[in-house]
Amino acid sequence: MNLIQCIGSSHSKRLAFHLERSKNSCHRLQCLSSFSFSGAKISDIKVRFKKTKHGLVASVPIVVFIGGNDLLAKKEVSQVIQQYLSMVRLFRRALPGVKLILVALPIFPCCYESHELKVSISEFNQFLYTLCNPNTVVIDLGPHVRTPEYFHRYYPRSRKPDGLHLNHKGYDILVGLLVEALKSEVVCT
Repeated sequence: MNLIQCIGSSHSKRLAFHLERSKNSCHRLQCLSSFSFSGAKISDIKVRFKKTKHGLVASVPIVVFIGGNDLLAKKEVSQVIQQYLSMVRLFRRALPGVKLILVALPIFPCCYESHELKVSISEFNQFLYTLCNPNTVVIDLGPHVRTPEYFHRYYPRSRKPDGLHLNHKGYDILVGLLVEALKSEVVCT
């Protein structure tokens, strides 16, 4: 069984939930802990990480899926990049030697009509690749979820348009990519 920890926004929170619901499936991946909450921006994660006992351990890889809420709020890409870099450094200081698996953001269906958001997401993802090293891997989810069929069309409770959150099929793809990354790039303990 491969263990991971999740950090980020609702995407990370839902990944942990997806793994919990499907723990008897063949992917053999389990979330040890989740430091995630809906609507989180990078600065929110940093503040909570500094203020709380996060319960994360350096011996288990951390999946980081965050940045979308910052970009959707129309923050400057350079600001988002600086916040993300600061967050990664914070994790490295608190958890020396931890393996990080960074999830590059897909182009969300709610962004299809916005050239500006697509460019911002692309620039952000390019930055993520500059962080690669023996302890940091980037998973590019985008090429695998290029159509709306991998995303919720509506929020389940309110029935308002969504187009941001992965659905079951989308999370199955993300889990498959994580399993591959754990096999090839990250030494699991």
